[in-house]
Amino acid sequence: LCGAGFSRMNSVVVAQTTQGLCAYAEAQLGVEVARERGVAIGYDARANSDHFARVAAGVFASHGWRVALMGERCPTPLLAAAVQAN
Repeated sequence: LCGAGFSRMNSVVVAQTTQGLCAYAEAQLGVEVARERGVAIGYDARANSDHFARVAAGVFASHGWRVALMGERCPTPLLAAAVQAN
């Protein structure tokens, strides 16, 4: 459900969660390795999925990560292929 608050999907929750994922990956892999490997982000047809993908991409990019953001809705297998190709 989209809406205000921490128990709902919204830009703040997505940004905070992405910030935590970014910090975790940098701690596990090392900052330079994580940034160089980068991240692939896709989205589907659900409400605000494209907006949330752009929010997440912005967080990673602000940390200097390589970001591959899909340009349109995509199925999960396509995103998985992008990750394997990277």
